Formats: sequence, structure tokens, C-alpha cells
Amino acid sequence: MRFGDTQEFSIDDLLLDEGNYRFRKASDQQACIEKIYSSNPTYFSNLMTSIAEDDLGELLLVYLHDGEAVVLDGNRRTAAIKVLRNPDLAPTSALKKKAERLASATNFDFDRIQAQVSEHQDKIYQTVYERHASGNGSRRLSWSAIAAARFRFDQKILDDNTNWHATALIFALEAKNSGISDFIDSKDYSHEVFTRVVRAAISKGIISKSIFSDKDMRIKNQPKKQIEVALKMAQVFLDAIQSKELSLSRKGDSYADANKIDEFLSPYEKPTSSGNAQSSSDGDESGESDNCSSDVGGSDDSASSQNNHGSDDLGDETPDNNKGSKPKPSPKIIKSRELTVAIHTLGSVKLDQLYNSMCSISLKQHASLMFVGAWTFLEAIATLAGKEAGKSLDGFYNSKINEWYNDRGFKAELKSSIKYIADEGNVIKHGGQAHSFDARHLAMHIQIIEPLLLKMIDLAANKN
Repeated sequence: MRFGDTQEFSIDDLLLDEGNYRFRKASDQQACIEKIYSSNPTYFSNLMTSIAEDDLGELLLVYLHDGEAVVLDGNRRTAAIKVLRNPDLAPTSALKKKAERLASATNFDFDRIQAQVSEHQDKIYQTVYERHASGNGSRRLSWSAIAAARFRFDQKILDDNTNWHATALIFALEAKNSGISDFIDSKDYSHEVFTRVVRAAISKGIISKSIFSDKDMRIKNQPKKQIEVALKMAQVFLDAIQSKELSLSRKGDSYADANKIDEFLSPYEKPTSSGNAQSSSDGDESGESDNCSSDVGGSDDSASSQNNHGSDDLGDETPDNNKGSKPKPSPKIIKSRELTVAIHTLGSVKLDQLYNSMCSISLKQHASLMFVGAWTFLEAIATLAGKEAGKSLDGFYNSKINEWYNDRGFKAELKSSIKYIADEGNVIKHGGQAHSFDARHLAMHIQIIEPLLLKMIDLAANKN
């Protein structure tokens, strides 16, 4: 027998679990009651009636530690009993009246509540797991998917090795942004949908598998660039679930099947040198870090590597590998995953579409259009970041460059690229005859200013 010891307690001596996996993060005992009640008011009210008329039912599981008796299983029943014992604890006036009426007629003994007890938390958690969080069909009482996942994750119990990456990612995001806690603990969040999208994103190389430690079943501390991308992608997935763009509903076109998820992830897939999306055989699967500087906005030699793509033929992005061949500018702006994710977090459909178009259109065939588009792109970001009407575009960016960077050479490079885009876009947009035959160098300048754009987007996100 797992619990050989059964004891009796007064309800006043039993403590609700303020870190309960189902209701979580309550600041005190009253907050526990309020969170438990608000999760399902009708159930709580009916539970009070059941206890008042028919007694407790299954025994509570109580952890004895440092002179305290903490209920680790049976918190809903314990909360209901506490309200019956003291109706002033009721979260609403209607519930208080009901508690007073039930308490006046009940024969329930508030001072002799039986519970199975243990000083070994792991033994109690084993039973909690079997009752609520097991994925093998033995679950008897319903927990939400995220509550069950949180329990398995914290206790390092993995009965489904395909899902822990998503669980690790959502809790890493929660640690960075506690504002998501209420949503992921609500009935509107679908951990199943989140898991499906994360699995697909890893298989496509959108999220690097190198950030995960299979041994510790956690996210590593390195590589930071890939972790940052993964967390931003996790926020994108969460936003899509919250807006019901992805769901388990088969009504409409939001159902998160494989085709829908592929469609949703397509803007974030890594381009290869041929311009096609990267296959699922990404080097990330082997645990290697992501070295493609052209699409993660990364290394110091990213500008020079940019020139190794493309040829003079329109739409041909195949590198010329013949000896002595001259590197050519890229015929298209190479999409950056990090920039794509950052733009999406702003919630601006205009910027999403504009950036996608900029990375799809030939810089040679549509040169004038691309310069105006790039100028508009920079202007829209600057406006969201607080640029006042009347201030010049390059003046605003230059003020931020001076504020954020110290290296004189890097500052000069950033300012030169901003000026190039602003001047070309301005004269083509407003001039009567001005136009361009070739905008291929625009790809290099967009790549140079990517770190600046990411900081500017962060500023815009904080303002909005």
C-alpha cells in the first residue's frame, strides 16, 4: 500500500496548495479559493452541495512538511469545504448565501476530515500523476492538457517523447513573459495545437533542435541567437491560437491539420541558395548550430556572403561555382527568419505583407518598385517607433544609431545604408522622371541594417 497512514484534520489546519498544477500561482489561501472557483463556478457550487449532502468522497492526499499539512490532491474539495465552514471566504455574494444555507443544514464534520498522508512528496506526486497527468489512459479526473504537461515537465515524467519540446518552449516563454500565464491556463489555449505547430517548426528547421537538451529535457543556455528566434516563434504560435487563426475547431479554415500548419509556417521557412524552403533534414536535427547568416541576421561577414548568391539572369539564384567567376549581387532580398518573426509580433498586416513582398520580387526586374517599397518599409517601422511628422527618415534612424551603438565604423555603415535607401526611395517616389534599372544592392543594405531594424521593432512593440 502506497499510503499506510490515514489521519484526521480540522479544515482550518489544512492548507490549499498555492502552487497547484491545475490552478497555480496563488498569492495566498484566499487567492487559491478564488482561482479554483473562477475556473468553473458552476462545478464549485455543485461540489459544495455534494459535500454538504453526501460527505467528502475520496480521501484527500496531504503532504506533511515543516509542521504544515498541504493538500496536494483534492484542492477543489478542500476549497469548497473551507467556504462551507466560513461563508465569508466565498468569492461572490451569491455563493456566500448558498454556503450559509448549506452549512446550516449539513451534518458534515469540519473537524474530522480524513486524509491519506505522507512526508514523501514523490509518493504523493506519483498518485497525482496517475490520477490527472498520465497519458496512458489511467487518468481518472480531468486536468487541462497544459496542467498535465506542466506536471510531467516539472517532475520529468515523459510518457510521450514527441511532446516535451513544445512543453519546454511554452514554459521558457512564460518565464520570459509572465503575461501569457493567464491565457495558457485558460480554456481558450490549446496545448495540442501549440505542440503540433512546434513539432512542424522543428522538422522544417524554423526552430533549431540544437536549443534543446535531450538529457535534461530543457532548453539550453546556448546558442542564444537560435533560442531568441525560438521564443519569438513561440509567441507567434501563441498569438495565432489566441486569435483563433489556429484551432481544433473544424468550423471555418482554422483547423490545425498538417496542411494548415504548413500554410501557416510557410512565411517563416528558411530559404536555401536555390530559393526553396529548407527540407526537414536540416542540420539542426544533428544538434549543429544554425550557421546560415543570410536568414538569421547573424555573422560579421553576412554582407560579403550575400554576394555569393545570384547571377545576371532574372530569377536565377544559383551560385556560379566556376573558377574565376565574379560574385554577383543577389536578385532578391533574402528573407530573415528573425526579422520575419519580429515584424509579425507587431501585429501589423501591412508590414507582414510588405516584407513578404520585398523578399519575393526581383530587385532587377522591379527596381523602382523595390526602392519605394524599402523606403515605405523603413518609414512604417519608424512611425511605429515614434518618429514625429516632419522629421526626416534618415534623421530619425541616425538619432537611434547614435543612441544605441558606440562603434564608429559600424555606425557609419548603418547610416550609409539608411541614407542609400532613403535617398533612392525618396527621389523615385517624388520625382517626375527618376527611376532605377537595378536595385540588387538593396539586398546587401537591408542585411546590413537588420540589427538596427530589430532594435527599432522592439522599440515599436514596447510603445504599442
